[in-house]
Amino acid sequence: PLLVNAQEISPVIESAKLEVLMTDLDTAIQEGRKVLIYSQFTTMLSIIAKRLNEQNTPFAYLDGSTQHREKVVNDFQINPAIPLFLL
Repeated sequence: PLLVNAQEISPVIESAKLEVLMTDLDTAIQEGRKVLIYSQFTTMLSIIAKRLNEQNTPFAYLDGSTQHREKVVNDFQINPAIPLFLL
């Protein structure tokens, strides 16, 4: 529901899938895993990025506007402090 213009729905409906994703990501990070999160909807990636920023969770981000793509990929691959990659 968050991908729909918020002005079109009242009240704003929370996303059960986003909540499950955030819980699963917390578990994966605690287990020391690295996770790729792919969405063809960059708006969804932005929503996820916002939640991760609110939780102070580090992540790498790549979309069509990303410059220095190789550096972003290398940072994710090499740096254990970056457990998530949104692309």
